[in-house]
Amino acid sequence: MLQRFDIVATPSMGLSLWDKNRPSLSLHNITTTMALSVGLPFESQLRVAWPYSWLSTKIGKVAGGGNIDVGIGKQILNEGPYVPAVVVSGGVAFPPDRLPTDGRMMNMGPRSYYGGLSVTKRFDPIVLIGGIGASKPEPQFVLGNRYTSPVAWSFNAGGALALSPQMSMRAAFVLSRQENSAVDGVVIPNSSSTSGSFSLGLNTVLSRSMLLSVTASTRLLGPGPNFALSVAL
Repeated sequence: MLQRFDIVATPSMGLSLWDKNRPSLSLHNITTTMALSVGLPFESQLRVAWPYSWLSTKIGKVAGGGNIDVGIGKQILNEGPYVPAVVVSGGVAFPPDRLPTDGRMMNMGPRSYYGGLSVTKRFDPIVLIGGIGASKPEPQFVLGNRYTSPVAWSFNAGGALALSPQMSMRAAFVLSRQENSAVDGVVIPNSSSTSGSFSLGLNTVLSRSMLLSVTASTRLLGPGPNFALSVAL
């Protein structure tokens, strides 16, 4: 967590690639995100982020802004000799109704609410990381029909290894699960999904106020890109 009233701006860029032979509409996309984090009293932190994406699909290309993400996190347990550090978080992602993009919007879905809990425990030079999260989108109305989606759950487990005082490496597994959606209260068969991915990342300190983070991930099962690469400062 940031110290009280510290401000950190984090620009990032990501590339995702899908196998064109898979039953997926997407082919590849590039997303840039600007995030702003502010340290708050009581060991808490505010984060605001807005992405802009260029998406290539099997039926054409589109560019535009995604949902604005506003979240807050709070450390509820400090790390001790026998206990991990525990942080709870929650927030909302909502469409930017009137922000101009390329003449169109990529709202990336309806307004959704999310929450999570993460734990970290240090065993120098290793840090173990785990967490659980949940998100719930609001219903959508399309052509007069009411589409609803259940809560989506995600689980992650991994760790980080200090390679030097300025550099560390991390690895993580992520598993997500969502049950069947429904239209006007009628469940859509076979609309549930389970997805998993594995990621490797490298962090290096460039200066007293700048950290470079590079992460690569690959799909293990379910929907999602076959390969993704992101770079953040």
